[in-house]
Amino acid sequence: MSEYVRPVIAEGTYFDDEGRAIEYGNRPPDVGKDGLPVGTNVFANEDRFLPIFAVADALIDHIQAEFDVSLSELTRFPNPFRTGKPQTTVDGDVYSRIIRIEPARADQAPMTIGFGRTPGQVDVMAGFFSQFDMWFCGCDACDDRWQDTADSLEAVLLGVAREGLTEVLPPRRRARAQYWLSRRQRTEWTGSMSKTTFRPADVEKWSRVLNTLPQSTWAAYSPRVKPTQ
Repeated sequence: MSEYVRPVIAEGTYFDDEGRAIEYGNRPPDVGKDGLPVGTNVFANEDRFLPIFAVADALIDHIQAEFDVSLSELTRFPNPFRTGKPQTTVDGDVYSRIIRIEPARADQAPMTIGFGRTPGQVDVMAGFFSQFDMWFCGCDACDDRWQDTADSLEAVLLGVAREGLTEVLPPRRRARAQYWLSRRQRTEWTGSMSKTTFRPADVEKWSRVLNTLPQSTWAAYSPRVKPTQ
């Protein structure tokens, strides 16, 4: 199996009002007259986050090449969370692209990757209800680096593919559903929410499947069998 390698990114150079190159990620904090960090609510040079999309595409290509999966491009996908409205899907108005990764076996967790309308905004859902936060602010005061979000994307997408994913639905109606990525560490890439967030029919269906998995853990993806040379 080939190792994943992050694509080489040709980064742009951005300049401030005085013509000096801006070193995003290394800008010293500066407080303005209003007491707020300079650059608060200023979203200049948002294109600097576009490399996150390039990394997401590279990860999807790698998973397709190395694992037994199929890809599809969607205009909408099911949203398992209650919204208080009849609408239970998120459509293409929210995202510029939605990619669904379906593994070959029923005991392996599917993944959905939504490419947002804002440069670098990516949402990742896996299994039945796991959500992995790729959040960054993007304002000049926060001085976020695209590389940090790219690190997170790689950890999550490769983690699900290589090691699987655990999703737990306790039997009590008002219990909290839990999920985590690593089998060795439950403090990183983990989350929980009340089961009442979900539709009862979904909980019943998901429980039937999760109860068939060892310790409610989705299996790692199967390697793709490649033709011999």
